[in-house]
Amino acid sequence: MTRARRRGVSLMGAHGSSPPRADGEALAPRPPAGEGRAVGSKGKPYRTVVVDGYEILIGRGSEENDDLSLRIAAPDDVWLHVAGGIPGSHVVVRNPDRIDVPRPVVEAAASYAAWYSKARGAPRVEVHVCRGRDVSKPRGAPAGLVELAKWKSMKVAPAQPAGGEDGEDGGDAKASSPRPGSGKGGAKGGGGRR
Repeated sequence: MTRARRRGVSLMGAHGSSPPRADGEALAPRPPAGEGRAVGSKGKPYRTVVVDGYEILIGRGSEENDDLSLRIAAPDDVWLHVAGGIPGSHVVVRNPDRIDVPRPVVEAAASYAAWYSKARGAPRVEVHVCRGRDVSKPRGAPAGLVELAKWKSMKVAPAQPAGGEDGEDGGDAKASSPRPGSGKGGAKGGGGRR
């Protein structure tokens, strides 16, 4: 059930298991620095991890991925998802200061995106990385499906966050890339499997 879209990557998901967040609660300020430290996120539609002072939010299911990607993520936040039509969680690195997020933080978030996906058992996983402003939802699309206007890719080894919930599988979203040679997706993104 993957679909290629003209504008970029489409991410398709099945229905999540938890109800979407409806309380409109604003996110708390960024917690103090901690290397991959899990933060209490029970009852929220996402897991929360802090790496070097950056809050990383990890979706739990399709509706929760939509909520995280389209309502919670700010335009300058970093957004990540596994590539190649593989189901997995949407991941957002909060960036309230609107600065370049350090590469080690983005790599950690990419490894969490790989861990919370069906590609968890692979030695290296390709992950799409973009800004929150480059993520949109096609009209009438099912929960979990979003489009990326442009992105870059990186390969990482899946890694569970310290203090992460063991045994949980990834979210229900699927990623697919447009046809090879479509010219979309930035310097390293684009081409790939459909």
